[in-house]
Amino acid sequence: MLVGVGHLKVAGNRVMLYGLCGTMKFLPILVICYALTFVKLVKAQTNCGSANNSAVCGGVGPCCSEFSYCGATPAQCGGGCNPTYSASGACLSTRTGGQTCQTGYFTFDNNTWVVPSDAYNGNPQTADFTIDRQGLELGNYKVGKNGKFEMLISAPASGLATDPGVGVRLSSTSYITMGSIVTIRLRPTSAGGIVTAFITMADDKDEIDWEWTGATANLGKGQSNFFSKGALNYSNSQIHYPGSSTGAQVSSTLSTETHEYSIDWTSERLNWVIDGVVVRSSTKAALGSIYPTSPARVSFAVWDGGYGTSTTNTGTREWAG
Repeated sequence: MLVGVGHLKVAGNRVMLYGLCGTMKFLPILVICYALTFVKLVKAQTNCGSANNSAVCGGVGPCCSEFSYCGATPAQCGGGCNPTYSASGACLSTRTGGQTCQTGYFTFDNNTWVVPSDAYNGNPQTADFTIDRQGLELGNYKVGKNGKFEMLISAPASGLATDPGVGVRLSSTSYITMGSIVTIRLRPTSAGGIVTAFITMADDKDEIDWEWTGATANLGKGQSNFFSKGALNYSNSQIHYPGSSTGAQVSSTLSTETHEYSIDWTSERLNWVIDGVVVRSSTKAALGSIYPTSPARVSFAVWDGGYGTSTTNTGTREWAG
């Protein structure tokens, strides 16, 4: 159950290829600790997308955001803007005029590589990552020496455990596509109810996941999953343990250990990898139309899955601990 604020600590350098190809590598360490912060949640007014009778945005709010509301700001038209439910050509990702790859190298020791998501101008050469505006206004992330930065999870505005806390997420401004390998080195939190996530997310909701929950982190479990076009089929999830390529349980306490997790994605097969060992492999031939194919951004985050009561958010609550 979320009781306060979590810190995401990231250390190290990474090498990445910008644009729709290549390799991305992150070297973070995730740690949770607690304090108390309150935030105000804002509810969207105009909804769109498959969850809203397939409503399409238009007029003064032409863009359907990743959270299924219409608007015309970078928060709606930037990364995550769903072109299926937006006016033609409205999403920034459809205005790029071509796709290129550029090699880049940087460290996490200054704040020039991240911008608020609602201020991003759509050009990946101006920022490497976006961060949610709420986290920025609360001072919920810090950059420091030796390539480190921190992000926070805030308690709900009401202060009640029955309401969701506000998670923090960094998302790449560049997109990757099939033929890419993405690696992150991390130590997930063991705090009950808090989920650590490392995912690729396409604008049309194709998604590839690594996730760890407070309920299972101390048991040494990581979870792989994928989703096609936003369809919530949780039966695709599998459990994995570092040191085991067969899925057999091995002794491990992930919240005190650091491992490297990778998503190795080609046009024909998708591998989930721990410390260089393939622990799961799926093929396009086997998955057919639900195989993820759309260009995607890379995100890593911590979020609250433990809020609710015995009758609300029950499935996620049980899973997140």
